[in-house]
Amino acid sequence: MKIAKVNPVLIDAVIDYIQNVLESELGFQNWENNHRAYKTPIANERFFKAEVYNGNGEYRECFFNDYFYASSFFIANDLSEFRNGKMQQKASFIFQCKLKSLFPEIDHRADEELRNKLFQVFSNLDDSIVFEGFETGIENVYNEFDRTNLKYHDFGDFHVIRVNFKARFNGTCCNEC
Repeated sequence: MKIAKVNPVLIDAVIDYIQNVLESELGFQNWENNHRAYKTPIANERFFKAEVYNGNGEYRECFFNDYFYASSFFIANDLSEFRNGKMQQKASFIFQCKLKSLFPEIDHRADEELRNKLFQVFSNLDDSIVFEGFETGIENVYNEFDRTNLKYHDFGDFHVIRVNFKARFNGTCCNEC
């Protein structure tokens, strides 16, 4: 289930492009594929909640929901720069899943198989998107987010991975849009 924005621009248009390619190339079933999440501050804390906008002023957290085999969301860096006639902004794609549900034919923990699929997608995107690498482990993937109420850890069937990338775009999108 892809949750997208209507008429996205700037970084949201880039995310829309990536989200469409991911949906097409990964082909996972029972996947909540969210667009860009907002970093909602928690009172008196230095961490944030990751929330997607539902409309009508409503937001919902987008951490892993065990109703789905997988869920994902994007986070954009707060800093964007204008260089060589284009905007440039770092962003991340956070993917949370039950590995055995996505790769039922694999007997071992399929974390590297997932990493390989994500690498294949991100390394073949439009040249306006520069793949920068992966992060794994709860502390790294959810670095800026409050982790106190998370009920999953990155071992066994559950896995989280963060794909970091840099996007270069004009007023509407990257080269592909």
